[in-house]
Amino acid sequence: MISYKYPSAETEEEISWYENWIALYKILAGASVAVVGGFDAGVDIKEAEKRNFVIHINQHFIRRMCRVDGLYQAAAEPIEFEGFDDKWFMPAFLLYGLEGGYKQEYANYAKRKELIHFPVSAQQHLNCSPSGAFFQWSNVAAWQMGAKPFTGMLAVYHLAMFPVTEIFITGMDFHMSSDAEDPRGKKQTWQMGSGEIVTRRGPHAIEPQLEWLREYARQDGRIEVDDYLAGML
Repeated sequence: MISYKYPSAETEEEISWYENWIALYKILAGASVAVVGGFDAGVDIKEAEKRNFVIHINQHFIRRMCRVDGLYQAAAEPIEFEGFDDKWFMPAFLLYGLEGGYKQEYANYAKRKELIHFPVSAQQHLNCSPSGAFFQWSNVAAWQMGAKPFTGMLAVYHLAMFPVTEIFITGMDFHMSSDAEDPRGKKQTWQMGSGEIVTRRGPHAIEPQLEWLREYARQDGRIEVDDYLAGML
């Protein structure tokens, strides 16, 4: 399990963050979780729904109409699930990006729905996170992965900090799909001055994150992956 020393809360915002973190800890303790990404060709929803919590990355669940117990959401995207009160969409928590123009929109939605919620950051900083001690864990994650994490990888890292019994990962191809119609955009590959070949989607370097998961899955027996991702690892 990834360990982290929690800072003390002093301001009203920090107290809210801390209380929501503890609430999330309580509901996840002893539970099995599935992390579901946006790669439709490799996703195994039936297997994911065998877990206590089905946790989705961003809003890909909308085109699948499947069970949603939790959500990690990049705040660069506006809310598209307002009004979804169907029985399959009943998230217990919503974690949204600290960076992004719609973070307040997600915070307001979570408060209105009385969800466990707090922002998370995917930024990599040379020193401590300028956003404060409560975001230093994600800065550590970025340095351990050697890249700005995808939302899905940040979710895996974050969930591994809690005493969950299993983390099943499905629907993730690390954005390596060569499909020209991939809604996430095309990957870009170029050669660095050092001669190193780097593949990215946007600001996210792919290979370091894939290598991190490969190594971490060997160390933490709670990690399980679908057949597609197993082939990549």
